[in-house]
Order: sequence, then structure tokens, then C-alpha cells
Amino acid sequence: MASPDEEASVLEEEAVALAAGAMVRIIARDRRTRYQRKEKNKRKRVSSAELGSTEGM
Repeated sequence: MASPDEEASVLEEEAVALAAGAMVRIIARDRRTRYQRKEKNKRKRVSSAELGSTEGM
């Protein structure tokens, strides 16, 4: 049987590992949504530019 200090140490290591994994997922999600927003804005600019170029004809 492990001592209480050893058990606490193992639990602490597991908690740190879980937190690190969660942070990696959050950062990846944030980057993905930022990229999607950027692409969406790019499409908006292109479509508005196309609309503007046809109005002058």
C-alpha cells in the first residue's frame, strides 16, 4: 500500500496531465475558430468586392 504522500503525488501528476490536455484542446479549438472566422471574413470581402464591381457597369 502506498503512503498518503505518494498517492497525493500521483493524483497531482494525473491532475496536471489532465489540465495540460484540456489546455491543448482549448488552444486548438481557439485557433480553429479564429481561422474559420478569418476565412468567412475573406469570403465576405470577395463577395462585396464582386458586387461593387458589377454596380458600375
